Amino acid sequence: MGALKNRKSYGGTLSLETFDTVARMSYDTMVDRTKIINKAVDEYLEKNGYELRLNTPEENEKIYR
Repeated sequence: MGALKNRKSYGGTLSLETFDTVARMSYDTMVDRTKIINKAVDEYLEKNGYELRLNTPEENEKIYR
């Protein structure tokens, strides 16, 4: 099982199962973990109707106050 200290990534926390699965997948495929996670998140967002784009200055103001 993955070490608890290694679960944090991208300002969020992955479950132990997700972290271990991504680590195993990265080892098996030799693909960087960041690329695996980014692709999975992008596919999830597109599937749920979100447009992949940068935030506008107004959106950043609301989000990062």
